Amino acid sequence: MKAMQTIPADESIPLACIPDAISPADQPRYDAARGWLERSIVHREALPDGYALRFPPGAESLSTLADFAALESLCCPFLRFQIEAEPGQRAVWLRLTGREGTREFLKEEFGLP
Repeated sequence: MKAMQTIPADESIPLACIPDAISPADQPRYDAARGWLERSIVHREALPDGYALRFPPGAESLSTLADFAALESLCCPFLRFQIEAEPGQRAVWLRLTGREGTREFLKEEFGLP
């Protein structure tokens, strides 16, 4: 099996939120997923290019984070999303990363330390 390669951040995509990118029909789904995310973070780690967020193990974390990533990527197309489930159902991680300035953007947008 070939190792997964990370594609470099696209510097041409503005480091900004596009507020109307999520349709009115999808807004309640986004609000629910983001609310769950903000309430359910177990641990935060600052990374040079973003944050790693740990969540409780299980299907709810995986499905909610996938839904969040699908919708958040519409309004923040500069973000890279990585969802990882640790072996043995120990934890689920969401890594939000991007080019220079992403960590500062996420800190303000999500109130991260």
